Amino acid sequence: MILSNTNLNLYNTFIVVFETKNLATSGKILNVTRSAVGQKVKELGGQLGVTLFTPHRKGVVPTAEARNLYPVIKDAMDAIIKAEVGLRTLDTESTGHIKMAMSNTGVMMFLRDYMKEFCTTYPKVTFEFFGLENVNLLEKGEIDFIIDAPSLFKGTNIKMTDLFTAKTNFVATKQFLKKHGLGTNITSDELARLPVITLRPSETSEDLGLQVKSYIKTVSLDMTYQMVKAGLGIGFFVKELLDSLDDPDLVEVTVNGVSLPGITVVCGYNKSLSRPAKAFVDGLAKFCQ
Repeated sequence: MILSNTNLNLYNTFIVVFETKNLATSGKILNVTRSAVGQKVKELGGQLGVTLFTPHRKGVVPTAEARNLYPVIKDAMDAIIKAEVGLRTLDTESTGHIKMAMSNTGVMMFLRDYMKEFCTTYPKVTFEFFGLENVNLLEKGEIDFIIDAPSLFKGTNIKMTDLFTAKTNFVATKQFLKKHGLGTNITSDELARLPVITLRPSETSEDLGLQVKSYIKTVSLDMTYQMVKAGLGIGFFVKELLDSLDDPDLVEVTVNGVSLPGITVVCGYNKSLSRPAKAFVDGLAKFCQ
């Protein structure tokens, strides 16, 4: 016989009534009505084929059958509660080491709040961060996962979990635009005469259909930001970065007639994840929804 949730609920009600000897008091403890408590006691007695309680002017009195049943059910319910608490403790006290790759700025932008939440739940799990150039380590199974755009994993057998889609935009310093006699609203022809700083020049060109003077390829969002900040060109990266930096020297640049694509961010992994790593990835996917 498999116990249903209903039967467990009936036994829990029985324990409370046995200990309080009062249906109204039991109802307050269980957050149900007095009549609901009485109905559950009657239902359990009917299933067992016995009478569990008899009326009394101050409440109810357990029958001999109820007195025999109580210690058995009480021990069983206590064991269930103890097991559940043990599982939770096992989860929150799990130890492990997670190796992941993502640019430092990316971690700051997208993982800051989630990392706080995860580390509170799993305080004994430690982290080690690697650069995005270490896709080969992921393929060898030497790191757990990489968080980046799906294009990073083209031509590999790496599994991917979608996280979110970030908006993109062009960004420049006010001084850079002034130097080139431009405002924050420019044409595609004007953009074509400027060096564009980006992580992935080929994708930027394909996505936007633009032919520009030159692309300056960077290796991280941090580097993109620093080079734009230095006035070396107009940057193309995710809008969330600009919002998070809150840098008064940087402004968004609108390019007339150009529809900016979003950048999908995924978690790529290439092996059976450890328990802490799987908890991290599953939790992050839900966090980003």
